[in-house]
Amino acid sequence: MNPVFAALGMMLLTVVALIASELSKMVDKIVAWMRHSAMPRKSAWQAGRPHHPLRPRRR
Repeated sequence: MNPVFAALGMMLLTVVALIASELSKMVDKIVAWMRHSAMPRKSAWQAGRPHHPLRPRRR
């Protein structure tokens, strides 16, 4: 087998494995977040990602 193809195959396998592991973690987070919010998507999205703090910071 061509060593270049072997190296490319190994790289592809490692990349796929990394993506799969990260994807499973992301899916777990998304599922937990969906269960936690349990609301319509738009309001849950806005509640999960506030664009500004609710009160101004004071010292």
